[in-house]
Amino acid sequence: MRAQTFTGETVQDAMSKVKATLGEHAVILHTKKRTQSGWLGWGKKELFEVLAAVDDEPTTVGAGVSANPPPSPGAANQSAKTRSVYSVPPPSGAIEALRSELSELTRTMQMMWERARSLDVNGLSLTALRMMERLKEHGVDAPLARDCALAAQEELLRREDEASPDDSFTTDTFQRALVAQLRQRIATSGAIEPTGKVIFLVGPTGGGKTTTIAKLAADFALLQHKKVALITADTYRIAAVEQLKVYAEIIGVPLQVATTPGEMAAAVRRYRPYDVVFVDTAGRSQRNAAQMKELAALVQAGAADEVHLVLPAPTNLRDAMDVVRCFSGVGVDRLLFTKLDETTAFGTIANVAVKASLPLSYVTHGQDVPEDIAIADACKIAELIVGGSREWSCALS
Repeated sequence: MRAQTFTGETVQDAMSKVKATLGEHAVILHTKKRTQSGWLGWGKKELFEVLAAVDDEPTTVGAGVSANPPPSPGAANQSAKTRSVYSVPPPSGAIEALRSELSELTRTMQMMWERARSLDVNGLSLTALRMMERLKEHGVDAPLARDCALAAQEELLRREDEASPDDSFTTDTFQRALVAQLRQRIATSGAIEPTGKVIFLVGPTGGGKTTTIAKLAADFALLQHKKVALITADTYRIAAVEQLKVYAEIIGVPLQVATTPGEMAAAVRRYRPYDVVFVDTAGRSQRNAAQMKELAALVQAGAADEVHLVLPAPTNLRDAMDVVRCFSGVGVDRLLFTKLDETTAFGTIANVAVKASLPLSYVTHGQDVPEDIAIADACKIAELIVGGSREWSCALS
């Protein structure tokens, strides 16, 4: 067996040299990344080293027939002498077992290399690759998953003062680093400050706006003892108005219906002295330009201090970003995700927050009022995405 080390500026470069020198059947034994110092410390650059080996033993074709031509008698005698001096017969079956193991290792490494090259994940260790796949399985978009995995690996290398991205990190260690990286990319706005603000909730149909309004109103009125008022512009669904009326009576807060911009402005003026005014709006199709124009007029007439876009967590990324884009003309400045209890792919939350560059305000995870709502916490959301945990604190602080 012949072993040799190859160096390149990228893994692909080094692997190409392996293939060119040792052939298709070379076995990758080890890879590492090192820093090459330049002259007097200048011009440092990172290089990748690949240790590869190839079995030079002749293979047989058919039963006992060598694939190579037989040597001349003199060469055969010299070869026999060489083997008698330098060779020791291996134990029975050891060579075949070794060849089988090396063959399996070669297939595995080649498969992983091809997969890594196709995913453009050059520089990721095997642990980082597994963590990236975990994020993708939990709904995180591939570019964000790769970015977080690579950043987590680099942070661990700096912390451990390691020379190369090997697999010395445990899954738990890497998982904690991944949570930290994902948390840094998720912005949150914190709880609503009850300082005379007018809060609009907007979004597509079926997002859970009315129930979320009831949860927020109950928390501020019953638990924080604030003066709360409700306004609804959702006259498209009679059931929605009746539902909010029931909630308002139970909570003990006033409710007013506003169907036009003029009525909205009058209702807001009436409740301006209150600590917080929540405005429920009808679900709108982001594809209906006329409805979006009407909604924008209501938000403007209400002089909204905050506009929360309510999105169900089970929404796929493409549809969610389409909603964000279309509702941006309404003045959306926060994201509120509902129905976390109805999905296992929590990565959409991070995807939309990062792509839309909007902070998260609240998340809801059930129908109970006011229990099943929580202030969006970047750390908890990251843990939910990475680990798939459903342990949410239901109490608003």
